[in-house]
Amino acid sequence: MKNSLLFLLLLNLLVWGWYSWVGNDSVPASGYSSAPNVANNRVGLPETGAASGNDVEPAPEPTPDVARAVRLPGQADPDQAAKNIEPVCNRVGPFAEESEADALSTSLESRGLTVRKSAGVDDIWMGHWVKVTGFDDRAAAGKSIQRLKAGGLSDLYAMESDGRWEVSLGLFRKKDSADRVLATALKAGEPAIMVDRTKAQNVYFLSVKSSVGSDVSADGLWGGAGSEKKACDSLFEQD
Repeated sequence: MKNSLLFLLLLNLLVWGWYSWVGNDSVPASGYSSAPNVANNRVGLPETGAASGNDVEPAPEPTPDVARAVRLPGQADPDQAAKNIEPVCNRVGPFAEESEADALSTSLESRGLTVRKSAGVDDIWMGHWVKVTGFDDRAAAGKSIQRLKAGGLSDLYAMESDGRWEVSLGLFRKKDSADRVLATALKAGEPAIMVDRTKAQNVYFLSVKSSVGSDVSADGLWGGAGSEKKACDSLFEQD
């Protein structure tokens, strides 16, 4: 009987102790604090029950302006590199007619190029000149004309040059035409020659500066006119 009472008393103590331990909200069974999970209760985030890498918001993509401002150490600034590009300048011409220079100038300026027109005196190519030279007088040149006409040529002229006489067989822009006349004269027995004929006259040039530092001459912008690269300082001294 005594043992039964002691057993019941011990059993009641165990039940009371268990109830007191489990029923206390201030100390959880795990032994950790029951403070709210701050990481999982941020405003706008669902509570997941445990902090994890999925709770971290991804960083926003940088805007183009931000990306331009952020450069690695030693990385060149593309804007500054563009400013350091040296422009390319060309002297285009000569033009025998001012209207031709003006037309090309307008076309180049419409493409964003800087153009300046200047005037001067230069030898202009006139064409391929076929002639027979070395006559002592007009009479000798006349006999040559007769032989050339017999060979099938016409439009022949005797000319005096530096005290000597010569026969002009024509001035040709196309070389194949000049070659045919030359061959006919040689076949007729006359020692004809072909030379480039030039004439000094007032001409016009265009000084052209590219605005982007690229070689624009490769684009065939000159309209068939000759061009030569020049130092920009020599062409645009007042800029």
